[in-house]
Amino acid sequence: GNTFFFAGATFNLTGGATIGGGGNDLIFAGGVNLTTGTTTLNTGIAGFVNFAGGIGETIGASNLSKSGPGTMILSSAGVHSGATTINTNGGSIVLQGNGALLNTSSVTVNVGGELVLDNNHSVNHINRINDVANVILGGGTLTFQAKKGDSSTEALGVVTLNDGTGSTIRSMVAAGSDAEWRIDALDRG
Repeated sequence: GNTFFFAGATFNLTGGATIGGGGNDLIFAGGVNLTTGTTTLNTGIAGFVNFAGGIGETIGASNLSKSGPGTMILSSAGVHSGATTINTNGGSIVLQGNGALLNTSSVTVNVGGELVLDNNHSVNHINRINDVANVILGGGTLTFQAKKGDSSTEALGVVTLNDGTGSTIRSMVAAGSDAEWRIDALDRG
């Protein structure tokens, strides 16, 4: 497939936006704004969409929902203030580089979904998820990848493991590295 690079422009996404397809990867270098109560991004193939300019909102408390088997990469800060949800079989959201969910009110990762905090890609970021946001694992996976040859730390508020689901919290480290989760509370939902 090809990689398409969209530079400089700001895109406003509404409702259910299908992003990616046909074997092509997409990189949005400019800002992307959520413009409705909930915007569902569907990466319909096993490719990636990189929001290098971050994700914002035009309406306060806009929610971001991820569907489809592909990967959504946030390599710049996301400042939307609503909930972030990876739907059932919704692929993955990867926070790498300067990627972070600084204002999100909550993060939910459902069965077949994964949220990856990737400190090994380039930046050893110390705050990828809003510390007061609830993290809810509904059968999904929460992964923390440490910076090779360095120490990495991520602080989270309350992490809830929903009843009746098998959720995973994991750390990935290389030799000479360590990853530390600082979780305020672990709750069975």
